[in-house]
Amino acid sequence: MAVTPVGTPAAAATSNATNTPSATPAFSGTQTDAAGDYLVAVVTIFGSTTAGLPGTPSGWTQLIDSGAGTIRVTIFTKVAAGSDVLPAFSATNTGTAANSCFSVELYQLTGQDATIPVPVTGSAVSGAVLNLTVTSSANVPAAGCYVICGIMFARTTVATATYTPGSGFTNTASDAASSLKAHSAFDVQANPASGAAVSDAASWTAGTGLNNAGALIVVQPPRNVPVLIAGQAVQRSATW
Repeated sequence: MAVTPVGTPAAAATSNATNTPSATPAFSGTQTDAAGDYLVAVVTIFGSTTAGLPGTPSGWTQLIDSGAGTIRVTIFTKVAAGSDVLPAFSATNTGTAANSCFSVELYQLTGQDATIPVPVTGSAVSGAVLNLTVTSSANVPAAGCYVICGIMFARTTVATATYTPGSGFTNTASDAASSLKAHSAFDVQANPASGAAVSDAASWTAGTGLNNAGALIVVQPPRNVPVLIAGQAVQRSATW
């Protein structure tokens, strides 16, 4: 069994050029919001002096927050109830409001473990370079996992950029074509190799880098698999 995406995410919700950004992501026409599925929201924030920590909407859980100072990436999750209220995310930044950037991408997954859906996370920050590698803090525990990674890159000038995700990753959304002080990108990888760490080695082209931040989560399939023995279903526990 494998964790798989449901539909294709809608375009990321954005709230730029304000120090009190707020954005509510939407389900795309192919995302069904089915009860029991796993919802993942990736929030990227830039403030020219400080980037505020986004609040956690009711029913959601903050899994990881990566970054410091002017830039951060925060990932939230929720088990869908069906007909869920869309989450509104907001933060308070400081500095030049015109340079503030804020984006949210919403994913829907199915086939996750019911007890520990996310056994592994990863984060990274870097300075004035045009690349960032976000690596999981532990090995991918099993076949059939699904990785979601959010990355934000800030630079010294306001301009467009070109973004390239790491090998094995697919970019689902990026605002690189917009003229901004900081750019967001959201990448995924299905069924990464188990027994090894997974890394999104992303890069940008254009301008002079200021700083970068990234965060990822690894969503695993069920760890207990029913096995039929002599007509009876029993649970066989996985070893990871």
